[in-house]
Amino acid sequence: MARICLLAGIVAYARRSSRLVSAFQISSNGSTGRTLSHFSDRRYFMNTQISPIRMNVSTDTVSEATKVIKRIKTANAEPSDVIVSIEGWVRTVRKQKTLAFVEVNDGSSLSGIQCVLVFDDIDEVSKKDINKLTTGCAVELTGKIVPSGGKQKLELSSSNIRIVGACPGETYPLAKKCQTLEYFRTIVHLRPRPNTITAVARVRSVLAGAIHRFFQDSGFLYVQTPLITASDCEGAGEMFRVTTMDLDNIKELPEAKDENGILTGGVDYSEDFFGKPAYLTVSGQLGGETHACALGDIYTFGPTFRAENSQTARHLAEFNMVEPEMAFADLESAMNNAENMLRFVIQEVLDKCDENLTFFNKFYDKELKKRLQKIVSKPFIRISYWQAIEYLQKEIANTVSSTAQHKIRSFTSSLNLSKTNINQRRGGVPRKGENDNRQFLKRNKSWVVIVDDEESM
Repeated sequence: MARICLLAGIVAYARRSSRLVSAFQISSNGSTGRTLSHFSDRRYFMNTQISPIRMNVSTDTVSEATKVIKRIKTANAEPSDVIVSIEGWVRTVRKQKTLAFVEVNDGSSLSGIQCVLVFDDIDEVSKKDINKLTTGCAVELTGKIVPSGGKQKLELSSSNIRIVGACPGETYPLAKKCQTLEYFRTIVHLRPRPNTITAVARVRSVLAGAIHRFFQDSGFLYVQTPLITASDCEGAGEMFRVTTMDLDNIKELPEAKDENGILTGGVDYSEDFFGKPAYLTVSGQLGGETHACALGDIYTFGPTFRAENSQTARHLAEFNMVEPEMAFADLESAMNNAENMLRFVIQEVLDKCDENLTFFNKFYDKELKKRLQKIVSKPFIRISYWQAIEYLQKEIANTVSSTAQHKIRSFTSSLNLSKTNINQRRGGVPRKGENDNRQFLKRNKSWVVIVDDEESM
């Protein structure tokens, strides 16, 4: 019975871990070893090859299990004489007469790691698997991390390779050339593969961990407020409604009545799941405030939903929002908390996500790292509300003027036209009577700006 329970426990653990498990050897009382092989979670692995034996378990002395090869992430790889395991997906394969180069990415970094397999040093199964390698294959390699003589700092001197999940090269939709993010929208199951999405995911992970760490270390309690609520917390925008009623069958919806029994033309939500109208939350603030009055300093950090139908990059239907609520706090302590959190979180990203930030700096925003460094190194200036308005008005006026002049110069240069010709073009430069560029920019609708005159307030 003990042996059966042990075997069942191993199988249950393997199923939960969603990883290929092969050839667990169970031996006891001098009997021949019996193996449970070819076990894999069918949801994730199909047509897989057998991995090398990873663990030997004895029912007599479980503590004497043989050593397990340590799996490492490529982002944390360091030179060592210890044999390690790397699991990831093949980016490229280069085969030569005596060796093969396999670039593997396990998701922990942008660059991945180059794995070198010398044919004289690997087993026959590895040689056969090398011939089956294609871009996108899920593989497991074992070997030693050593300094590299190429562009990369490190590489894996691999002693064997196993294909964990095959990927037909003729149907794999990702080529080595760069693809647009819009293209990846058409292949949803591969959408997380491009460098941009993986870099964003790693930065978001560090940001979320840093936010929790800051508040936990500052003595805040993490509170999970409801995602489904009957309260419109902010009252300024549209909310997503939650209902179990059959909206495809409008005629069968229960109709609401007033206190006199007269139909109001609305829906009677007392017959709905919650007995009242329910929505996806727009904020955890109300729940957070009630908890703060019982627990002291708390914070919420979870999904919020907004139903404003805007197509701009500044409006999201769903996003995660951090909302601290502090008991016995004043404005000064609230500002200190916000400033300290921003500095801590941004510093964490600068320390742990340099490769990803460098990628963003190169392809998306040349000033990104410089701005982040400035936030953590420069003091926050605190001014009154009215001082902020005056400052913004001055900046807007200066920005409008300089923007207009820059646009005019760019327009002139691109068309190689004289100033006289531009004056003749509608919308080219300010017309007669337009003493400054603000009226001109209001007329020229192709330039979207903020104007600080009273008419636009």
